Amino acid sequence: MGLTLPIELFEQAKRKQISQQDDVLLSWVSEIPDGEAKRIFDQGNNFFKGERFFWQNKERTLRLAGLGVMDQLCVEQGQERFLALHTRKEQVLRKTVTNSEEIACGAVYFGGFRFDDQHDTAPEWEKFGEGFFYLPLFFSDGKGESLLFIGESVA
Repeated sequence: MGLTLPIELFEQAKRKQISQQDDVLLSWVSEIPDGEAKRIFDQGNNFFKGERFFWQNKERTLRLAGLGVMDQLCVEQGQERFLALHTRKEQVLRKTVTNSEEIACGAVYFGGFRFDDQHDTAPEWEKFGEGFFYLPLFFSDGKGESLLFIGESVA
């Protein structure tokens, strides 16, 4: 599978970085052949060990694969957890340049919130706080299918 990133998108990201004087994220969406989500996941085993996921529903009509970590959010006790996640996603979207015109494309955070805050957390879960989410560097929604690349632009 050969992918070619459009230079215009990099140029747009560079202009935005200069005008905002801040990091800019580049999101590139491209169709990939059916079944590639699992193949992308498998090929990322060595380089993204411990930083990848693959999930599919029982009917196998939805497949998600992610590689790498672009951003992570750990919600601490006392924070309004849903607001913290929403705020982080909005911050990322304001810094993002993309080739996609789809409203649903963009920063997709994966993770979850603590189920029960009335009981002590088991030691193996303590590092996740009240909630833990991350934004993958590469993401495939496995539908028909699109690959989303998000990465920091280079100064």
